[in-house]
Amino acid sequence: MHHSATPTRTVRNGEVHPPHLRAQRRQPRRRSTHVQRRSFRWALPLALGGLAALALIFELAYWERVAPGVRALNVDVGGLTRQAVAGRLRPLAAEALDRPITLAAERWERAATPRELGLRMDADELASAAFAIGRSGNPLLRPVDQVRALLFGRSVGALGEYDRGSMEAYLGRVAAEVNRPPQDAALALGADSRPRFSPARSGLEVDVQASARAISQALAQRQERAELVARTLEPSVNDQQLQPARRELEAMLAGPLVLSFQEQQWRLELAELARLLSLEVQPGVPARVWLDEAALRKRIEQIAGELKREPRNARFDWTRSGLKVIRESQDGRDLDAAQATRVIVDTLRAGERRVVLPVRVTPPAVASAEAERLGIRELIDQGQTSYAGSIEEKKYNIQLAAERLNGVVVPPGQLFSFNREVGPTTLEAGFKWGYGITTSGKEVKTVPSVAGGICQVATTLFQPVFWSGYQLEERHWHLYWIPAYTSRNVVGLDVTVDEEAQLDFQFINPTPHYLLIQAWTANDELHFALYGQKPAWKVEVDPPVVTNRVPPEEEMVFEAAPTLAWGRRLQVESAREGFDVVVVRRVISPDGEARTLRLKSSYSPSHNVTLVGTKGAPADGDVRALLDQLRAAQSALNKPVRGEGQPASDESAAAPTPGPTPSPLTTTPSPRVVPSATPSPRAVPSATPQATARPTSPATPIPTATRRAP
Repeated sequence: MHHSATPTRTVRNGEVHPPHLRAQRRQPRRRSTHVQRRSFRWALPLALGGLAALALIFELAYWERVAPGVRALNVDVGGLTRQAVAGRLRPLAAEALDRPITLAAERWERAATPRELGLRMDADELASAAFAIGRSGNPLLRPVDQVRALLFGRSVGALGEYDRGSMEAYLGRVAAEVNRPPQDAALALGADSRPRFSPARSGLEVDVQASARAISQALAQRQERAELVARTLEPSVNDQQLQPARRELEAMLAGPLVLSFQEQQWRLELAELARLLSLEVQPGVPARVWLDEAALRKRIEQIAGELKREPRNARFDWTRSGLKVIRESQDGRDLDAAQATRVIVDTLRAGERRVVLPVRVTPPAVASAEAERLGIRELIDQGQTSYAGSIEEKKYNIQLAAERLNGVVVPPGQLFSFNREVGPTTLEAGFKWGYGITTSGKEVKTVPSVAGGICQVATTLFQPVFWSGYQLEERHWHLYWIPAYTSRNVVGLDVTVDEEAQLDFQFINPTPHYLLIQAWTANDELHFALYGQKPAWKVEVDPPVVTNRVPPEEEMVFEAAPTLAWGRRLQVESAREGFDVVVVRRVISPDGEARTLRLKSSYSPSHNVTLVGTKGAPADGDVRALLDQLRAAQSALNKPVRGEGQPASDESAAAPTPGPTPSPLTTTPSPRVVPSATPSPRAVPSATPQATARPTSPATPIPTATRRAP
């Protein structure tokens, strides 16, 4: 039996395929690939040919017509001629241009037409644009455009064309209405001085170009409303920045501010408070309320001036039954303006309406209720001078000054000031015109002066103070020597005072006991007495030493006085020699310690001077002739003569010195005298105060005089 060889088997995808089967399958596949390649070579030309045929058919079918699927103004115009398309679109374009659209921005609205907004639609142009679809551009792509229009549709001229300048001009006018600047929050004071708050408000600004695009899009989508594009402008100062300041102002101006001290009150009304306040506002930070502390300080200083009061000591009258109060004491008051300002500022910011002013109260050194505690029980020393023959003005001034010194108590260790205790020596204070000694160049003379005569008051008080041994702090002597002021046969114990020239008489009470000063006038005499407890020290006074004596000129001098009535004669100076004198006093304490005082006085020589009044001279009055007549009569008779119109008796500005001109005798003073009798009652001036000057002190002169301190 014959067997052939076994064929090789092929395994593919898990299967066994005989060789004859594999060969049978491969042959047909080779034939199929060949056929596909031959078919592809002819497919592309056939397709292009078909497209060309279709294009040709399309061109022939729509030779003068719009391609199918084309729409204009949302109307199908495919298959129509350009003329037909223009005719159909013309009314639609007019309608579209006049169809209103609402423009809006926040609460602002306005209706406008596309025509007003600058839209332009031409029916003929739209028809030409529709006809150009599928007939313009790359010839190879035209059929594609035609097919797309047929399959998917194509629209032209939906918006038309815009005149950009017209659109922006229109929106510019709209922006002028819509735009608004931001408003800052504001805080101010109204006419009633109350805070007025205005809230902040944001601003608005239209973006013209962005709004034009938004309107165009809305018209394209046939919308009836278009929102303008606008940005918000924020204010620089918002409400939150002012709220703290607002609350603070409302608290500070809730009502008038009442300042008080004891029973006194001062009201700072709202208008006055409002003038003190200001507001500082800066972007981004809370506002601040400023209070003008400098202006407030000035106001408080005014109140401080009203409150200011020096402590006033009580004054007493010595009686047989004890001390009697003749002037009540009062506390001193002083307002610290700086501290008060700080308290008021804190009070205002806290919203409170009442302030108790921080007033410092200073009790007096001598209180009315402390008469028994003062320990005043005996007479220490006294002195007196006469003012008989003085002019009435001088008498009045002496009585007035004595009254103002009566009852003064000098506490232990305290300073007595004559000017302080007497007070202002002015016309307004009640004093009258008198005469005082002054200098003009090298010349010393007597001139009219306010409060003339008070130097005699100071001298009369000085002398018992001197003899009692109290500590002298300030003393000025007269320019002329006045014999009437010799005390216990000692010259050089006079005092001149002048508040304006700052000439004062001052002494200190160095004892541990209170010292009472009593003053009174009686029978043209001025009296001073010192009461308290006699000091334990001993007083020794050396005889005065007189040197440099200069004799006076005895000739009578007559001077015209325009302040005196016509013909009135007033002797204001007497011829006395000039000299220097030194007086030494020693006050010796019980332990032997001595306190030495050396008083030096330099007196200029004086003249015989008589003033002759020229005020109200008659029409035929000759002043020079009158003075010559008086000089001739005085020279011939060597005595005063009475001129025409002169009063019945001549007058003197100071106490007269009878007899020949005295000389300052140098004698040993008698021991210190302590009066044993109670002084006689005081005489209080009863005349109405007028004006005068001091006859024996550096004076407040008339304009032609020049005063100089001795």
